[in-house]
Amino acid sequence: MTKKQHDEFCAELRSVDCEKSWFQQCARIIQNLGMRKFRVLDVGCGNGEMLSIMSDQFDSEVVGLDYSEHHLRAAQSRGFGTIKCNFDNDDEVDRVGSENEDSFDLVVSLEVIAAY
Repeated sequence: MTKKQHDEFCAELRSVDCEKSWFQQCARIIQNLGMRKFRVLDVGCGNGEMLSIMSDQFDSEVVGLDYSEHHLRAAQSRGFGTIKCNFDNDDEVDRVGSENEDSFDLVVSLEVIAAY
């Protein structure tokens, strides 16, 4: 099984759960900062759980960034904007970063594990 096949298989099995403690803790931090109506990028957005929280609780414009087509389709089906980026390709990461520089008020990244 290739990495891509593995990632897509895992993405298909992932359920939508906006009640995870780390999502709720992130929302509390943002609430304590008094932020509302901001533009947020969720790096590694998965199925868009944090996007839902940001959109619903903070009346914010949300965009999800992920490498998984399955995750991006799930986020799009919930009405969210998406950006595809292969995190394993440095040139693509640099390009996407440059294209979106200064585009967001807040960037979050939850449930992402990076190994170098």
